Amino acid sequence: MKRALCLIYFTIVLISVLSGCGRRNTNVHASDGDDLGSFTMDKIYSFDEKYYAVCEDDINVTEQTGTDYVQVSVYFAESKELADTFLTERTRDFWGICFESNTYNIWVQSADVGIICFKYDAGQWIRDDSAERPADIVSKYDK
Repeated sequence: MKRALCLIYFTIVLISVLSGCGRRNTNVHASDGDDLGSFTMDKIYSFDEKYYAVCEDDINVTEQTGTDYVQVSVYFAESKELADTFLTERTRDFWGICFESNTYNIWVQSADVGIICFKYDAGQWIRDDSAERPADIVSKYDK
């Protein structure tokens, strides 16, 4: 009997460990130990502190697929008024955002599509797949 209970306990522990392997945190918030390079999940400010941006997870875009995306909301720092929002990538692939050093461009790091730019244009942030990443923006994979 004792042997059977030990075997059942061992099997449960083994299944728990194996089912967790290869899974990453599907919440937009990385764990404390993650090194995301230049990117963060926290509130970030533009170079001149005119704007700040925050990540909002689990924005369900389609009812058919149930896919959750990360929305970035950009605010005027002084008034805390919303300037713009835009959808980035799927929550489960998302690794954070950063402002470009001397512009209002926001860069997004995603596990499946890499690093993409949302270029600032007349008060809006628009995806620009042709933008070249500045050398001072470091990916979590560059190390």
